[in-house]
Parts: sequence; C-alpha cells; structure tokens
Amino acid sequence: MLDKADGFSQLQIRDIARAAGVSDGSPHYYFGSKDNLVNEAIYSLADRWLQWWFQFNDNIELPAEQRIRLLVKHLGNYYAAHPNVVKISLQNDLFMNFKDSVRERFVMEVLMPLARAAIPRKSDEDIKAVAYTLSDAFDFAFLRALSKHPDNSFDFFHKPSGDRYIDRLIDYSIKLLTS
Repeated sequence: MLDKADGFSQLQIRDIARAAGVSDGSPHYYFGSKDNLVNEAIYSLADRWLQWWFQFNDNIELPAEQRIRLLVKHLGNYYAAHPNVVKISLQNDLFMNFKDSVRERFVMEVLMPLARAAIPRKSDEDIKAVAYTLSDAFDFAFLRALSKHPDNSFDFFHKPSGDRYIDRLIDYSIKLLTS
C-alpha cells in the first residue's frame, strides 16, 4: 500500500483498510490515527531491513570501508525499487521525535559502527557528523532525483550513474574521516 501512495497525504485510511481486508474503522481502532499506522508500517519495514543487514553483515568478510559501499549501494537499490515508501518515510521522519526516526536508527545502529570500524582513530563526534552528512547527502540525492530537477549531474535511478555518485559520496566521507 505504501508503494502505491505518492506521499503521506495521498494515503487514505479507507484504502488501507480495504487493502488489508478489514473494516474501514479497524485501522483507527488499532492504531488511533493514520500517523500511528504509517509509523508502525515504516518501522516494520525498517526493522526487517535492519535485521537483514545485521545478518548479512555478520556473515561477510570484507573491510569496513567495502561494507559501507555495499550497504549504501544496497540502500540505493531499495530506494530505487520503493521510491514511494522511502518518500513517505523521509516525510515522516521530518515530523516526528528525532530519536524515534528511522534515519536516526540507521545512522546510530548501522553507519556509526561501520565508520568506527573503518576509521578507529576518530572521535565519536567526528564519525557521527560524517555519518549524518553521508545519510543526508544520500537522501537529498534521492529527493532531488524524484523532483526530476534538470540540473542533476547524475540520475539516481540509473544504476551506473547512481553507483558513481555513491562511490564519490563514500570516498568523500572516508576522506573527511581520515584527514
């Protein structure tokens, strides 16, 4: 259902209920509001993705820098395959408690440990700043590609172009941490 909506405002409780095969009032009864329902759906998707990543990450033997590249490229594939879900998630993160956001969990639970493993000599504050910068730049590139802005120097949804951008973004982030 989230994949078909073109943003949070396009989601209708009635449509969600019908897609789930329940009465129109059930989502309000169980979740209280559309906001709560969408939050739960996004958290559920994020939890599944995080569980996949942790299991995958535990079973690969690659240096941390290569795992960061792999992670961000996989995330790019997910964004490209599910742009409406990501758009709703990003919109949702803007209006909720920062500590509860999917973005905060991604940075703190995934990017920070990888960056710390890649560059152990830097302070947590430096690593955190670069991890948030990497996350923000990635999300901004995605949103800019959705807008089909004519000034884009790359196409997020065109794999070779998106991969080149991701490689440059990661190279720059690692350079910031190692300088």
